[in-house]
Amino acid sequence: MKIKIDHVTNSSSASFMIPKSCLTEDQMRMIRDHLETATFLTKTHPGDMSYNFGYIRKSDEWKIEESNHSIQGYTLMTNFDMFAFLIAIDIPNTEIHYERD
Repeated sequence: MKIKIDHVTNSSSASFMIPKSCLTEDQMRMIRDHLETATFLTKTHPGDMSYNFGYIRKSDEWKIEESNHSIQGYTLMTNFDMFAFLIAIDIPNTEIHYERD
């Protein structure tokens, strides 16, 4: 299975997988509700480039799925920078499994 994540503009797909064992309940909730969380973070930290996630609109939402052991996300086309979002909610980049083309 290919697993990747990146800021995608005019790309065909992107995906990520994170083991649940390295996530808090709050982080899992923020991933599930990533657009709402991103909107809140950008409004409460205006001008802070750590919270620059690209477009935050329904059409850029990632599909989030879960298994017993991991949480995964994928998109076919988006301008939402999921990798920047995951780092902003304090997920170590060593725990984000992805592949770049």
